[in-house]
Amino acid sequence: LYQGGEEGLHRLESSTITGSYPVEVPQNGYYTFTAIDELTGTVKEASIAVNHIDTDAPALDRLEVSPEGWTQEKTVTLVNPTDDLTPTYDGVNGDFEKYSGSGIKTVQWKPTSASDNQYKTIVPGTDGVYSFTVQKNGAYTVRLTDGVGNQRTYSVEVTGVDTAAPTVT
Repeated sequence: LYQGGEEGLHRLESSTITGSYPVEVPQNGYYTFTAIDELTGTVKEASIAVNHIDTDAPALDRLEVSPEGWTQEKTVTLVNPTDDLTPTYDGVNGDFEKYSGSGIKTVQWKPTSASDNQYKTIVPGTDGVYSFTVQKNGAYTVRLTDGVGNQRTYSVEVTGVDTAAPTVT
Protein backbone atom coordinates (compact mmCIF):
# COMPACT_ATOMS: atom_id res chain seq x y z
CA LEU A 1 0.00 0.00 0.00
CA TYR A 2 1.37 3.38 -0.99
CA GLN A 3 0.34 6.91 -0.01
CA GLY A 4 0.71 9.67 -2.56
CA GLY A 5 1.35 13.26 -1.65
CA GLU A 6 3.31 16.30 -2.70
CA GLU A 7 6.56 14.34 -2.32
CA GLY A 8 5.42 11.34 -4.41
CA LEU A 9 4.54 7.79 -3.37
CA HIS A 10 5.55 6.44 0.02
CA ARG A 11 5.28 2.78 0.95
CA LEU A 12 3.07 2.30 4.00
CA GLU A 13 3.19 -1.49 4.31
CA SER A 14 4.53 -4.30 2.18
CA SER A 15 2.45 -7.25 3.40
CA THR A 16 -0.95 -8.42 2.23
CA ILE A 17 -3.74 -6.15 3.40
CA THR A 18 -7.38 -7.04 3.70
CA GLY A 19 -10.11 -4.86 5.15
CA SER A 20 -9.31 -1.30 6.06
CA TYR A 21 -6.01 0.32 6.90
CA PRO A 22 -6.09 3.56 8.94
CA VAL A 23 -3.70 6.27 7.83
CA GLU A 24 -3.01 9.38 9.86
CA VAL A 25 -2.54 12.59 7.89
CA PRO A 26 -0.96 15.71 9.43
CA GLN A 27 -3.00 18.43 7.73
CA ASN A 28 -5.89 19.22 5.45
CA GLY A 29 -5.25 18.16 1.87
CA TYR A 30 -6.25 15.99 -1.04
CA TYR A 31 -4.68 12.59 -0.56
CA THR A 32 -4.38 9.80 -3.12
CA PHE A 33 -3.82 6.26 -1.88
CA THR A 34 -2.50 3.62 -4.21
CA ALA A 35 -2.71 -0.14 -3.77
CA ILE A 36 -0.38 -2.23 -5.93
CA ASP A 37 -0.66 -6.00 -6.27
CA GLU A 38 3.01 -6.90 -6.46
CA LEU A 39 2.23 -10.29 -8.05
CA THR A 40 0.01 -9.10 -10.91
CA GLY A 41 1.00 -5.43 -11.10
CA THR A 42 -2.63 -4.36 -10.72
CA VAL A 43 -2.88 -0.77 -9.46
CA LYS A 44 -5.91 0.73 -7.74
CA GLU A 45 -6.15 4.33 -6.57
CA ALA A 46 -8.56 6.18 -4.34
CA SER A 47 -8.48 9.86 -3.45
CA ILE A 48 -10.09 11.75 -0.63
CA ALA A 49 -10.18 15.35 0.59
CA VAL A 50 -9.34 15.62 4.27
CA ASN A 51 -10.65 18.75 5.99
CA HIS A 52 -11.33 19.89 9.57
CA ILE A 53 -7.76 19.50 10.82
CA ASP A 54 -7.05 22.86 12.45
CA THR A 55 -3.43 23.39 13.42
CA ASP A 56 -3.38 27.17 12.87
CA ALA A 57 -3.87 29.55 15.78
CA PRO A 58 -6.26 32.49 15.38
CA ALA A 59 -4.72 35.76 14.23
CA LEU A 60 -5.49 39.45 13.90
CA ASP A 61 -4.14 42.29 11.79
CA ARG A 62 -3.12 44.52 14.70
CA LEU A 63 -4.06 46.00 18.06
CA GLU A 64 -5.19 49.63 17.90
CA VAL A 65 -5.06 52.01 20.87
CA SER A 66 -7.40 55.02 20.98
CA PRO A 67 -7.94 57.86 21.46
CA GLU A 68 -4.64 59.56 20.66
CA GLY A 69 -3.19 62.07 23.10
CA TRP A 70 -3.73 62.33 26.85
CA THR A 71 -6.88 60.90 28.41
CA GLN A 72 -8.03 59.10 31.57
CA GLU A 73 -8.50 55.77 29.80
CA LYS A 74 -7.59 54.08 26.53
CA THR A 75 -9.45 51.52 24.44
CA VAL A 76 -7.53 48.68 22.81
CA THR A 77 -9.32 47.29 19.74
CA LEU A 78 -8.53 44.01 17.99
CA VAL A 79 -8.51 44.64 14.24
CA ASN A 80 -9.83 41.75 12.09
CA PRO A 81 -9.49 38.76 14.42
CA THR A 82 -10.03 35.49 12.56
CA ASP A 83 -9.48 31.76 12.77
CA ASP A 84 -10.08 31.24 9.04
CA LEU A 85 -6.46 30.37 8.28
CA THR A 86 -6.55 26.65 7.42
CA PRO A 87 -6.97 25.71 3.74
CA THR A 88 -9.80 23.31 2.85
CA TYR A 89 -10.13 21.24 -0.31
CA ASP A 90 -12.82 20.11 -2.75
CA GLY A 91 -13.75 16.44 -2.38
CA VAL A 92 -14.08 15.82 -6.12
CA ASN A 93 -10.75 16.93 -7.60
CA GLY A 94 -8.80 18.30 -4.64
CA ASP A 95 -8.92 21.97 -5.61
CA PHE A 96 -8.44 24.54 -2.87
CA GLU A 97 -11.88 25.79 -1.75
CA LYS A 98 -11.44 28.35 1.02
CA TYR A 99 -9.78 29.09 4.32
CA SER A 100 -11.59 27.88 7.41
CA GLY A 101 -10.93 27.02 11.04
CA SER A 102 -12.55 25.78 14.23
CA GLY A 103 -13.58 29.32 15.17
CA ILE A 104 -12.41 31.72 17.83
CA LYS A 105 -13.44 30.32 21.20
CA THR A 106 -11.98 32.88 23.61
CA VAL A 107 -10.39 36.32 23.42
CA GLN A 108 -8.65 37.45 26.60
CA TRP A 109 -6.39 40.23 27.88
CA LYS A 110 -4.18 40.99 30.87
CA PRO A 111 -1.39 43.33 31.88
CA THR A 112 1.75 41.67 30.50
CA SER A 113 3.30 41.53 33.98
CA ALA A 114 0.28 39.66 35.43
CA SER A 115 0.23 35.87 35.76
CA ASP A 116 -1.66 33.72 33.25
CA ASN A 117 -4.52 33.10 35.68
CA GLN A 118 -5.35 36.83 35.53
CA TYR A 119 -6.55 36.91 31.93
CA LYS A 120 -9.92 38.63 31.52
CA THR A 121 -12.35 37.57 28.81
CA ILE A 122 -13.29 40.04 26.08
CA VAL A 123 -16.85 39.75 24.79
CA PRO A 124 -17.49 41.29 21.36
CA GLY A 125 -19.73 44.36 21.30
CA THR A 126 -23.05 44.44 19.47
CA ASP A 127 -21.07 45.47 16.39
CA GLY A 128 -18.94 42.29 16.67
CA VAL A 129 -15.81 44.24 17.59
CA TYR A 130 -13.52 42.96 20.36
CA SER A 131 -12.07 45.71 22.56
CA PHE A 132 -11.15 46.45 26.17
CA THR A 133 -10.50 49.60 28.19
CA VAL A 134 -7.53 50.30 30.47
CA GLN A 135 -6.89 53.07 32.99
CA LYS A 136 -3.11 52.62 33.33
CA ASN A 137 -0.12 53.02 31.06
CA GLY A 138 1.83 49.83 30.44
CA ALA A 139 2.21 46.69 28.38
CA TYR A 140 -0.83 44.47 27.78
CA THR A 141 -1.12 40.97 26.30
CA VAL A 142 -4.05 39.68 24.24
CA ARG A 143 -4.58 35.92 23.80
CA LEU A 144 -6.74 34.33 21.09
CA THR A 145 -7.77 30.67 21.44
CA ASP A 146 -9.66 28.66 18.82
CA GLY A 147 -12.09 25.76 19.20
CA VAL A 148 -9.36 23.08 19.30
CA GLY A 149 -7.00 24.95 21.64
CA ASN A 150 -4.55 26.63 19.24
CA GLN A 151 -3.41 29.92 20.81
CA ARG A 152 -1.64 33.07 19.70
CA THR A 153 -0.69 36.10 21.79
CA TYR A 154 -0.13 39.74 20.90
CA SER A 155 1.33 42.59 22.93
CA VAL A 156 0.59 46.30 22.93
CA GLU A 157 2.08 49.25 24.82
CA VAL A 158 -0.43 51.81 26.11
CA THR A 159 0.75 55.37 26.80
CA GLY A 160 -1.01 58.68 27.36
CA VAL A 161 -3.19 57.68 30.32
CA ASP A 162 -3.22 60.52 32.84
CA THR A 163 -5.21 59.99 36.03
CA ALA A 164 -3.36 62.48 38.22
CA ALA A 165 -5.21 65.64 39.14
CA PRO A 166 -3.47 68.87 38.16
CA THR A 167 -1.62 70.73 40.89
CA VAL A 168 -0.95 74.44 41.34
CA THR A 169 2.44 75.51 42.60
